[in-house]
Amino acid sequence: MARTERPTRPRPPPRVRLTTILKRTSLVVFVLFMLYLATVAYSFAHVAKDLHPGGSSNQGTFGFVGSSTLRATQTLNVSNTGLYPLTLGAGVVLSTSSGIVLGQGSTPSRGIPARGSGPLTLDVSVSVAPGSPGQVLLTNSETLEFGIWVNATVGWILLVPVSVHLVQNQSWGAPFMNAVVTASVAGGEASVTLAFQNQASFSLAGLLAFQVLTPGGVSCGTGSFGVSAPSGQPFGQSAQVPTSCASWTGDSFVATLSGGVDSPFSVQLPPIPVGA
Repeated sequence: MARTERPTRPRPPPRVRLTTILKRTSLVVFVLFMLYLATVAYSFAHVAKDLHPGGSSNQGTFGFVGSSTLRATQTLNVSNTGLYPLTLGAGVVLSTSSGIVLGQGSTPSRGIPARGSGPLTLDVSVSVAPGSPGQVLLTNSETLEFGIWVNATVGWILLVPVSVHLVQNQSWGAPFMNAVVTASVAGGEASVTLAFQNQASFSLAGLLAFQVLTPGGVSCGTGSFGVSAPSGQPFGQSAQVPTSCASWTGDSFVATLSGGVDSPFSVQLPPIPVGA
């Protein structure tokens, strides 16, 4: 009995075989790339959740530095629980609840390894000089808004850019809240009293030099107070000042607080009307 041989399929041409290999390779690469993107998204989602104001972000801190400048510092504790290293950079805008921008800042990029953590610190310098939007913070408490944009690259070799926007609201207590100046003049000498409430989160200490000006800009007298006002505490002090004016009522108390040893500062208060 004769043996029947099975017909053999003709071998595809080299070009067809190459095309098939390339298609299959492309599909594998595409699937791997999509898996990579999915794991990157998963990794950053955990970081973004931790960065959210409801997570591990800290409250901002404040303090005077230099000339008529308030420094606001916001620190985010970044915990990278994902599978890939991160390179993070951030910018911040500090504004009032009514939308008035007080200052902007940023931080240099820094790396956070996979399963690692570290702080991301942002500094904002706010001018409190006369005529600036920030001067109102000296005598008025506010709700401030930290608007933070965090930009990151995630992954190995093929880096994926991602970003997240955070909003952190924080109460601001004025350091010279309810500032009141009263004075009485007799026999060429004025007895002047300054009182205020330090509602700021930091203490005030320094020398407050003042002068009293008439509406026409004439100086009625100069003097100074030694200020030591812990956070949340009231301050009150009186001084005797020689004067050539018969009365200080209705005049303006203009003062500058200077202090600091390691970080000297000076801050000019808004004019305070003098009462009897």
